[in-house]
Amino acid sequence: MIFLIREVERILDRYDFHAVAYLPQEADVITARPDKSLTHKIEVGLTSQTRAKFEAPDEMLELAIDSAIRQVSKCFQDGKLRKIGISGRGGEEVAKALKDIPMIQSKCSVILCICVSRYHSTKEVLQNIAKQSNKLPPIYGISILEEYLFQFPHDDFLLLLNCSDGPVDSLYNIKIPDHAFVVLTTQSQEVYEIMNVDLEITMDDHLLPWNLFCQNVGSSLVLSSSAIQQMAIPLVKECHGHLLAIFLLARALKGVTNIGVWELGTPPINITVL
Repeated sequence: MIFLIREVERILDRYDFHAVAYLPQEADVITARPDKSLTHKIEVGLTSQTRAKFEAPDEMLELAIDSAIRQVSKCFQDGKLRKIGISGRGGEEVAKALKDIPMIQSKCSVILCICVSRYHSTKEVLQNIAKQSNKLPPIYGISILEEYLFQFPHDDFLLLLNCSDGPVDSLYNIKIPDHAFVVLTTQSQEVYEIMNVDLEITMDDHLLPWNLFCQNVGSSLVLSSSAIQQMAIPLVKECHGHLLAIFLLARALKGVTNIGVWELGTPPINITVL
């Protein structure tokens, strides 16, 4: 996918197109008007603060969460990928939403939600699983705890593991039954550093439409102006995840600081992909 985007960029670099060039003549008043208030704020905002870390706005994060939920749900339906890791901002919200999906509730006889701290040992993680399932044995040996884990009903069960406070290395040695679905979430660590999974989902991948738009229109421009950011959000949404449409739109608006030009793009747009 990245190779395809770069190839499109290389081809389109031959052409010089810009949103301002396609304004109707009557719109000249927009680019020439003396009202500098919003435009001035945008240009002044292009300072050292734009070097700060750029996070997607909440509306785009919500779209990314919905997209990740659909991806994980599809994995549950297929039943082939049973250990899934989700890394990045919004992963915990994805895991929480899974508990309320009727398809997953009907498929899994048991759903357990376990918070894993970097201070937890393997034994403590197993104890927490046993406590939540009301299967805590009187003797807390690791082998006995693992044996209880394998006594879950042979119907599918879901184990949600949230690693929220830094590096965790206590999950690699846990033996998980084959009939378990596992969803591991972490914000600060690579999933494969915590446990072996069949699939790693990075939330940044689901933010690709927004990140692609910002990269090509100018991240510093979007970051420095809340007005432009609020107009960019519906534009990206209207592209419905079609990356070429997002790329072309961003290139047309690249570097445009005149708020009037952005306003021309904010009415509903229809993009048809054949």
